[in-house]
Amino acid sequence: LFWAIVIAVLIFVIYHFLGEKFFMGAVVLVDMLLLAIIAIFIYFVANIAIFESFFNLEVAGGLSLLFLIGQMYCASPFRNVMTNSAFQWLFWFGLAYVAFLFLKEFDKQLKKYFEKFKGKKMDAGTVIVIVGFFFFAILLIWEIVIVITPIILNLCVPPFI
Repeated sequence: LFWAIVIAVLIFVIYHFLGEKFFMGAVVLVDMLLLAIIAIFIYFVANIAIFESFFNLEVAGGLSLLFLIGQMYCASPFRNVMTNSAFQWLFWFGLAYVAFLFLKEFDKQLKKYFEKFKGKKMDAGTVIVIVGFFFFAILLIWEIVIVITPIILNLCVPPFI
């Protein structure tokens, strides 16, 4: 109650002494700051969900093992057309399996984060939060793909069939 009175007095003082134009500009500025804080919060929640999924022991270990196998294969002097083909198949199958594990873990994270929305009426604010969450999650997944792509392309046999 005390802070509500303080804020009401500040609003009255700003409006009365500084004028309506300044007051309206201040209201817009405060609204934009609140929107930015909410967007940053949604961004961090989405990033935590992605990182908890991506750095799961199975996902991170599988991806590390794939890159280790790729680097060890490239260092091997015993490469030929047949082993190149086998490596490409093994790499893509492993990458698909790691992607499946990531999506399975991400599904668990989504269920955990969106449990509070279950059974509630979907209003505009809830939809904006969910859309923002997925936007930031897809953005982070895209950033991870951009980082991993040069590692894959730098292998001695690019794993593209």
